[in-house]
Amino acid sequence: MTETLCHCGKPVGDAVLCVPCAMRLDEAVAQISGHHGLGWDLDIAITRQARIDRPIGRPDIEDRDEVRQWPGTLRPTPVLYDESASKAAADLLAILAAWAGVVAVETGLTTWQPTILGPWCRRCQHPSCSIGRPPVLPPATIAGLAAWLRPRVGWLRHHHDAQRALEEIGDAVRDARRAIDRPAEKLYAGPCDECGEDMYGRVGARIVECPPCELVYEVEARRQWLLRSAEDVLATATEIARAITRLGQPVTPEAIRGLVHRGQLAPHGARTVGKRELPVYRLGDVLDVLAQRAARDGTMAG
Repeated sequence: MTETLCHCGKPVGDAVLCVPCAMRLDEAVAQISGHHGLGWDLDIAITRQARIDRPIGRPDIEDRDEVRQWPGTLRPTPVLYDESASKAAADLLAILAAWAGVVAVETGLTTWQPTILGPWCRRCQHPSCSIGRPPVLPPATIAGLAAWLRPRVGWLRHHHDAQRALEEIGDAVRDARRAIDRPAEKLYAGPCDECGEDMYGRVGARIVECPPCELVYEVEARRQWLLRSAEDVLATATEIARAITRLGQPVTPEAIRGLVHRGQLAPHGARTVGKRELPVYRLGDVLDVLAQRAARDGTMAG
């Protein structure tokens, strides 16, 4: 008699998935249904509450011209929506719903909660009682479907399509993880002098390389060039603090406002942000004041 084997080559007895593969399926579902699990992480990433910044390619000439016309803007403000996380969430939801439907239809599961139609027994198999029990409807959310599926992984292990369930759910979980995982921190080093491609280097690196041209630049020299090229930009204290901190000169918005309070920095007009009028400052003025302060006491304002 030929022994039944799992796709991985291990014996499965009367099931389709072996115990280790069934545990992999259970773990994938558990990652989704756990407290603050994958379902919760996707919701956070979709609305970009995680503040995950992904480097974007160099914009077209037309886009750059449009950006230049925005007064006092260092870069376009991203919308509070993450398309890649949204697609991953939709795919994961569809796959979980499909397999929950398979389980519900093929097992004919019913809930034990009695309805208002009559006082049926809560835990029995009486035909007259089962008539009044409505079918189980898994919650129509990623976490809800996963929580409903997890105690039924044992049944799914014996299903003739269990291998496909493992592959589809496992792939969807991996895709969702890639969509929400924070990318490695990168330092923007400006465009390549030869081809114009934007370059990003590892934080703390001394050199950065342009992949298309294979030209190598000193990070500190690129940082100084970026700061000089942006000296005439007008921006709010928060925008300036974020920009120059990313270029290696840590400073907080509060420190910039402190310079204004002490009369060391003057605003250059204001810009409406939401319903508020916020003062804007010349980035070069901020750099000059910080340089003078650093030369005086050997520290950078933070």
